[in-house]
Amino acid sequence: IVNELKDDVEFWLTINEPNVYAFKAYDAGEWPPYKKERKTSLLVMGNLLKAHYNAYHTIHKIYKNTPVKVGYAHHIAILHPYYRLNPLDNIMTYFINKVFNESFWNSIETGKIDINIPGIEGVNEAYNEKLKDSMDFIGFNYYTRWFVTAKGEQIANPNAELTDIGWEVYPEGISEAIDIANKYAEKRNIPIYITENGIDDANDTKRKAYLISHLKKVLQSIQNNRNIKGYIYWTLMDNFEW
Repeated sequence: IVNELKDDVEFWLTINEPNVYAFKAYDAGEWPPYKKERKTSLLVMGNLLKAHYNAYHTIHKIYKNTPVKVGYAHHIAILHPYYRLNPLDNIMTYFINKVFNESFWNSIETGKIDINIPGIEGVNEAYNEKLKDSMDFIGFNYYTRWFVTAKGEQIANPNAELTDIGWEVYPEGISEAIDIANKYAEKRNIPIYITENGIDDANDTKRKAYLISHLKKVLQSIQNNRNIKGYIYWTLMDNFEW
């Protein structure tokens, strides 16, 4: 694919939302192969991380001295404790956030795969120079916020405006997502691209307000010196594979 398209493509995403795939398919059991084993989902995340850095170096090798930017599209879910005063809700929120939102970026930053949840066998591997810094930009997808219970359940805010699929409309979350991404972008002086953000709205009555509210937050982040270079609305056309 890269050989065929390299003359027309300047940016590549190796994998879309590897953290979502690992958890949906191997932890929640909602996607094929419908597994419900958290240990396996962590192993899958580690394997997808290896796939990413191998693809990263392959693409750069194909381009040789021609400029190209390679990354992947990470999914950030804003996670807040269901009851802020419940220590168990807070602890579970902390660990899910650490694994789901940050373990990939932490591993790429350090060069060591570290994908772990206390009490569950995770993935730990020694320093690998191919993994280290295998990302030319930060790409992330953002849609919504979830409230996390002590059991790890993720619940939408019942009192908020919801999209057709039942996700909370939470524009403040894109600011939080940018701040998470910025921790990694700033250290390496690489730009941030919002690779997906949008709303499922069959009647097209909420889209305008959604876009304005989220883009205002993006603008505020740019004014706060976040190095955001792109915003991609999801999606330009109907998403038939779903």
